[in-house]
Amino acid sequence: MAKEPPPLVKFIERYIPSMIIAILLVYCFKDINFAVFPHGIPAFAGLLFAVLVNLAVKNSMVSIFGATAIYMILSAVLV
Repeated sequence: MAKEPPPLVKFIERYIPSMIIAILLVYCFKDINFAVFPHGIPAFAGLLFAVLVNLAVKNSMVSIFGATAIYMILSAVLV
């Protein structure tokens, strides 16, 4: 007989991935200067990757880590 998880665990399981994505969005888009190259390309590529992967795979962790990796790689390469 399986025990029901505590309410805190249910809360974390349900809302933390969305909170992390919101924090990443704010962090990635806060300093974008559209007049200067790379015009926000790394941030928009990370966002697009996160949305597409989350819709396709339905795995928040893959979306979060993949989008972060895309953003960091493109930020390093395009500067």
